[in-house]
Amino acid sequence: EVVDKVSLDEVKIVARILSELLAQINIAERHHRYRRWAMYKRAEIPILKFSDGENHQASDCFRMLLDRGFTPTKIRESLCKQNLELVFTAHPTQSIRRSVLKKFKQLDSGLEQKDNQDGMLTPLMRERLFMKFQQTLLAIWRTNNMRKVKPTPEDEARYGLSVVEETLWNAVPEHYRVIDDSLRQIGAAPLPMDAQLITLGSWMGGDRDGNPFVTHDITKRIVYLSQMRACKLYYTEVESLLWTLSMHGEPSEQMRKWLQENTEPEILVADTARKGAEQKTKHWDFYRSEQTFDEPFRQMLVIVRVVLERTIKHTEALSAGKQPPAQTGRLYRSTADLLEPLQIMFSALEERGQDLLAHGALKDLIRR
Repeated sequence: EVVDKVSLDEVKIVARILSELLAQINIAERHHRYRRWAMYKRAEIPILKFSDGENHQASDCFRMLLDRGFTPTKIRESLCKQNLELVFTAHPTQSIRRSVLKKFKQLDSGLEQKDNQDGMLTPLMRERLFMKFQQTLLAIWRTNNMRKVKPTPEDEARYGLSVVEETLWNAVPEHYRVIDDSLRQIGAAPLPMDAQLITLGSWMGGDRDGNPFVTHDITKRIVYLSQMRACKLYYTEVESLLWTLSMHGEPSEQMRKWLQENTEPEILVADTARKGAEQKTKHWDFYRSEQTFDEPFRQMLVIVRVVLERTIKHTEALSAGKQPPAQTGRLYRSTADLLEPLQIMFSALEERGQDLLAHGALKDLIRR
């Protein structure tokens, strides 16, 4: 009776309020589940069980297998043979706009900050955090949560790629680290570098089964779009590694051979051993132009970055249906091309006894 008496505009407002309320409850509940998980990992609460009565932690699973007679070696060997392929559907749809999803992420980050830093927050910091919650909630309410334009197959592919960029990109290497730590707890070695517990597949832009809007040209453009976005993600990581892997010293034999075979004419390396040696280099960083022989890891990374930059320009043009710009030099055509220098650097760090550096951001990038 109440609904019959209200106008359609009022019904829309009530529906929107309920929708936003449920979304915020989901965020709070998800965060609380993480909070409970963290308490369990710190041994502050009893064993954590889900609705099916099973323990869904890798370490718990491994201990259960040990109790059933499986050896640590057998557990590790079985893991190395496993592969889970996540396949994006042909039309990955998300009813909530990314403009709203990003604000949901801000709410989640604020809750995480409050949990992790609560004891360190000053009254002003606490007030500002609360104000940020209010600002984000108001922005969500004032943002239209419905799309007014029907997405094209290319739009759908972009939505799907955003899942990789904003979620899986960080979640996948973290998952490997959790598995490695759980293996360490039972006395087993970590997963080998070529283990592929998780791989990605995609139907995006490739559905020719009755979708008249998907043509061979659309498929090609989305393939190039995916390649371009992947290279941009790799580019950002390589930029970060340029600061991380700043160690000086002689390159390994493999590194020296790779540098000789992969010279780039636009990269000139300064010989600091020769006084007055002329330095004509492309700025590898805004703050520093010179690049020296005594930083071999940076030498390799700068070359990788140049090839990635070139590949990005090439695939970006093709993804827009344009002719790629004229460029001299090679492009990355396969994962193996990019993996080679990263694996060489990883081996060199291990040979030098610098395992801590090898098994950090570089290892995460290799696994990505």
